[in-house]
Amino acid sequence: MSGTSLDGIDGLLCDVTFENNNFKIKELDFVNIEYPKKLKEKLLKNINVLTSRVDEICELNFELANLATELVTIILQKSKLSSQQIDYIAMHGQTMYHIPPNNQFNQTPSTLQIADPCVVSTKTKIKVVNNFRSADIANGGQGAPLVPIADHFLFRDKNKLRIMVNIGGISNFSVLDPNLSYCFGYDVGPGNVLIDLIANQYLQLEFDPGGQNAAKGTLDEKVFKKIIEHDFFQQAAPKSTGRELFNLEFINQYFDLKSQKVVDILNTCTQVTAAVIATEALKFYNTKFQCELIICGGGAYNAFLVKQIEERLNNKFIVKTLEEIGFNAKSKECVAFAILGYLSINDIKINIKKTTGGIGAVVLGSISKNY
Repeated sequence: MSGTSLDGIDGLLCDVTFENNNFKIKELDFVNIEYPKKLKEKLLKNINVLTSRVDEICELNFELANLATELVTIILQKSKLSSQQIDYIAMHGQTMYHIPPNNQFNQTPSTLQIADPCVVSTKTKIKVVNNFRSADIANGGQGAPLVPIADHFLFRDKNKLRIMVNIGGISNFSVLDPNLSYCFGYDVGPGNVLIDLIANQYLQLEFDPGGQNAAKGTLDEKVFKKIIEHDFFQQAAPKSTGRELFNLEFINQYFDLKSQKVVDILNTCTQVTAAVIATEALKFYNTKFQCELIICGGGAYNAFLVKQIEERLNNKFIVKTLEEIGFNAKSKECVAFAILGYLSINDIKINIKKTTGGIGAVVLGSISKNY
């Protein structure tokens, strides 16, 4: 798994069991490989439509596949397993661009994740499930988010209203309502993406550790209000977004880097993330249930961000991390795609209209078996 934060690739070895319409996951080993600096710079360059080159995207498709192959090899060596003992690899790939339906430029709905599955399958001698988003877009959906499918199986509680918020590059919700028998979720807005871009560009940091720089700054209320009024935040779900919208160009629309302090910009962007999460969560507040907001992803380690979310929720939700309910936060998205891979391998159709807007049930994913 590699996400919009562009920090590296995660791999999980696990046993997946599906019984009585529920999944049981036994985690066996977890490996992370950080993207080398030059590879990350190349990705950042080619995710931007103003600087991308088709020849470099072609290279990246194989370079990321080779890195995924390296990760699989490490896991097999650590676990002392052979490729014949592995049923499948579920590989999301790296999103390069995502164009949801009904976009403002009237572009063809489409999505592109790279890391060629044929390369991984050929080199590992294991079948690879990939391309999880395209079928949903072809079916009229947003193609994202997909993690709510797994969250519905793993985290629903008949006595609690739970919102799982993954704060990666983008923040997305899985709403687990005891009254509903289906999964429901959507992208709510930026997660760490704006914060990381500012920290990287102006402080030479990969991210703002614990939000300590944002905490030193002051909220620019005028800019904050303008950002919150952006069209994306006014759209009804289902909706999805990414670096196509929330990028350096977005930051430059609202801030004057020459006259404003970097810590003030970080503070304002952090509070934007907190505000959109809290505002969306409060729409689902229900006095009949204990309401929990479970924070996952890198944002869970940003103490200033978490504090801002808690304050804006005004004690209506109990805020917890994934570890506090007994799950491993680092491997959560790997688990989600292991489940999606299982559904695909077994030709199980899923209806995610309430999450992506797709019409009817469809099998998500393609299978590469090149050996």
